Amino acid sequence: MLGRTLLIGPDVKGHFLASRGAYRIKSLVGGDPMEAETKGSNHRFTIYGIFNLIITSNSRLCILLEGDQSAWERRLAIVRYDKPYNGQRIFEIERYLLKEEAPGILNWCITGLQLLLADYHKTGDILLSPDQQKRVTDLLGESDSLRLFVANEIRRDDSLMGNGQQYSLTVDEIVKEYIADCLAKNWSSRHPSAASETN
Repeated sequence: MLGRTLLIGPDVKGHFLASRGAYRIKSLVGGDPMEAETKGSNHRFTIYGIFNLIITSNSRLCILLEGDQSAWERRLAIVRYDKPYNGQRIFEIERYLLKEEAPGILNWCITGLQLLLADYHKTGDILLSPDQQKRVTDLLGESDSLRLFVANEIRRDDSLMGNGQQYSLTVDEIVKEYIADCLAKNWSSRHPSAASETN
């Protein structure tokens, strides 16, 4: 990564951001100093996480938050491509676009840079539209859906405890309602084995 400014994770698998090593992404893009070692030698040095990072996937990614939701929220911008292309396939489309549309693409990039610099001038960061912010909020909620469901949807009701009887929910009842809650929000439910992470 030495001398690079952009890191790319192309077509990653659905569990990419939920793997145990995903937390390193926060350091790579958050300006953190990291100790590094040159390959094939013992020379150690400090590298700063000032990279830009693009991740693409055909899956809905969820994040292993580990209680650090705000750090992820500050680092995410989500672009969804929900409209499939139904036209005729163009062979080597990247070459075609560079040949036929290069000036227009460059102008589009320059306009985007001007908008980015305007955001930086206003707030020191990228300003997300309400729709873009909702995508981030939804992703973080979906990633933490089991804990949120347990915290927000299950209540103790002492009025049901009468005549020395106690009523409790079964695991099957909780899972069924949790899955229904996720479906209502258009979220992917987490496997019940993830329940241990909500403690």
